[in-house]
Amino acid sequence: MRPNAREQPGSLDLDAEWIERIDDDPVERMTAASVKIRVGEIVATEVEDVIARTVRDHVRVSANLFASWLAGNWWRLRWEPQSDSLGWQMTHCTAAIGFGYSWPNLTFDSDGESIRVVGRPTTRFGTVRYLTNLEEVVPATIFENAIDRLLETVTQRLCAVGCSDAPLVQLWREVLEERHDTAATNYRRLEAMAGFDPDEAPEEVIEEALALSSDVGGAAMRELAAASGGELAAAAEQALAAVESASAHVSFQKGIVQRFEEDVRPIAGERPWVLGYRTAESYRRKLGVGARPLRDHAFAAVFGLDEAILLSASVEKTPIGVAVRDDASPDDLRVVLARRHPHARRFELARMLGDHVGRYSVGDKLLPVTRSRTARQKAQRAFAAEFLCPIAGLRERFDDRTPDEDDIQSAADDYGVSEQVVVDQWRNRGPDAERSGGQRW
Repeated sequence: MRPNAREQPGSLDLDAEWIERIDDDPVERMTAASVKIRVGEIVATEVEDVIARTVRDHVRVSANLFASWLAGNWWRLRWEPQSDSLGWQMTHCTAAIGFGYSWPNLTFDSDGESIRVVGRPTTRFGTVRYLTNLEEVVPATIFENAIDRLLETVTQRLCAVGCSDAPLVQLWREVLEERHDTAATNYRRLEAMAGFDPDEAPEEVIEEALALSSDVGGAAMRELAAASGGELAAAAEQALAAVESASAHVSFQKGIVQRFEEDVRPIAGERPWVLGYRTAESYRRKLGVGARPLRDHAFAAVFGLDEAILLSASVEKTPIGVAVRDDASPDDLRVVLARRHPHARRFELARMLGDHVGRYSVGDKLLPVTRSRTARQKAQRAFAAEFLCPIAGLRERFDDRTPDEDDIQSAADDYGVSEQVVVDQWRNRGPDAERSGGQRW
């Protein structure tokens, strides 16, 4: 299990107390502060002072620089899912703030609904060394409120000491204005999810993607942006091509969406993968299949498709799978499968089913299946894992003992999934996970 991770969402407090400092720059002189960051019950700014030989819960830094980094990266911190790019690290990890200060090694990772805050100990920098090892999930609203409070504190301080013309004051005013303007928010959110800083993406590309949103759905377009790797124009073209060319037909049982209204109704604080598991469990009950494996013929029957689609080696030229809703029937889809292996195709189709009946896709014509780590994609993956490889079946098979490689391979073959799906299900929902609080992120 990851250190200090908890299932229940945590809190976030960013506090600054002003201290005296000699500096020629009045902005920096007047915003020198002892900053304390608390995530849940854990103090992220606990440091060892090597010279004083003490441990304290705050660090002396520039509140102006900290607040400027938060304000300048606000849209990406709030909406951009995790990426391996250097740009993502620079805009999501406080250690990148720089300017000669020793900053905590904190990373903010958003899935759109919550922010995972990860903190790791550091080696000695100057006279201090950060000690905290943490991983907490903070609801997005709490994250926003914490940043708002800190920025209000710092900007009010600047205005009170005659520095109202400081760049931070104007920057934060602009961010707040955009957050209260629906059109500006839609623009910035899409831009951020595609991995761009404000005004970094070509305006015509963002405008074209926003226009396309009316055809494929706003939430769908944002999912495509999150999976685009910065190539938003290409993602928009792929979305349009999918709508026009999707040919494989899936026809679910009549009325399936309506029958799932109760199952996908939001529960306060529910994590996306819990929604996915819950919906899949309900669907299996409605099918009356218990925890039995769904062989290819049974799987094809559920999806109303030709079994040959599962076995076909041909794939469309698309990096992601997509399903297109039929305007005439809410239970019919046209699909483009991007995966080649039959097990991968089953999983891809199951993700589409989970998205089709889920609450994240309301109003969308296009249902993207991507590799990104948004809340929607997490719910899809959880639905597919539980629908194809129910934890109840694994518990019965393994009798709550730790499975070996042969056990895992046998289960994967029987359930028609990859071995990784079996491993993930057991790790996230098996007895060990239950004892330690279940899946985290």
